[in-house]
Amino acid sequence: MFNGILSGAAKALRSEFGDSYEVYQNDVRQGLQEPCFFLAVLKLERMPMLGNRYAWTVPLDVHFFPETPGKNDALLRAAERMTEALETVTLPDGGAVRGHSMRCETEDGVLHVFVEYRLFFLAKEEREPAMESLALKTLSPAPRGAEERKDR
Repeated sequence: MFNGILSGAAKALRSEFGDSYEVYQNDVRQGLQEPCFFLAVLKLERMPMLGNRYAWTVPLDVHFFPETPGKNDALLRAAERMTEALETVTLPDGGAVRGHSMRCETEDGVLHVFVEYRLFFLAKEEREPAMESLALKTLSPAPRGAEERKDR
C-alpha cells in the first residue's frame, strides 16, 4: 500500500517532467545524475476512525536536484509543476489518492516538496460465533377473559 503511493508519485513526476529526469526511490550513495527527484517517506501515522476503520497518513518529501544549482526561477517553476503533478496520484490497482498539506522549501539548492496522502481502510475482523446454541422457553399468557368464564 505504501509502495503504491511511491510508485504513483514517481509515475506522476515522470509524466510531468519526462524520462530525462531520473526518479530515485532508494538511497543513492554515488552517481546521482541531475536533474532528478528523490522520494523519501517521512513519519507514517495510523489513526483509528469510527467503528473498525482506520486511516494511514503517508507523508512524502520529494527532493528536486536541479541541473544547475542556484537558479531560484528554475526551482520555482519546478515547484509549481511538481505540486500540480503530485496533487492526485494513481495507485497500481487503478485507484487514486489526493495529496494535501503541500508545502515547498529550498535548502542548499535543493527543492523539497512536502505532501501527505491519506488512505482509509477497514480493519480485518476475526469473526467469532456470538454463541454456540440458544435455548428459549416462553410461557404463553392466559387468554383474556379465561378467569371470568370459570366463575360463571
